[in-house]
Amino acid sequence: MNTEEDLNGVHGWLMIYVTLRYIGAVVAARLVGLLFRTATMNGHPLNHARPLLLLLAAIGILTGATAATAVLRTSHWALQLVGFDLLYAFIALMISVIVVVANSGLQRFPLETTVAQIAALCTWLQYFRVSRRVHATFGRNLFKDVAEPVYSSPNDF
Repeated sequence: MNTEEDLNGVHGWLMIYVTLRYIGAVVAARLVGLLFRTATMNGHPLNHARPLLLLLAAIGILTGATAATAVLRTSHWALQLVGFDLLYAFIALMISVIVVVANSGLQRFPLETTVAQIAALCTWLQYFRVSRRVHATFGRNLFKDVAEPVYSSPNDF
């Protein structure tokens, strides 16, 4: 059985989360650049929906990369940033769904992809809530109270 020491550090699923968030940020940045370049090269102005989707993607790049970096560095703020990143990803997904349905109707709505993305977000949320590795690495899980700090000497106050 794994001891608490074996679980400490960014390995396993934590490293997969970090890797996926960095890959997602790079892919999203390439897509944003491609959409913007295509719109400007063809001389077509961006319709009213594309700037909103580009803005959502740009903010998603920032939140994902920031959360991944905080987890990788085992920052004090890592779990708060992960929670914010997951919440933002869900809200951005819902806004994107509304924009797609409003602009093109239900015939172009990617139901399977949307359900898979929601399932992935819920899975990561549950992982950060109950994982023993997350608890060993960060001292608590997502949505749990912060434990009282342990001071080694009176001068640490």
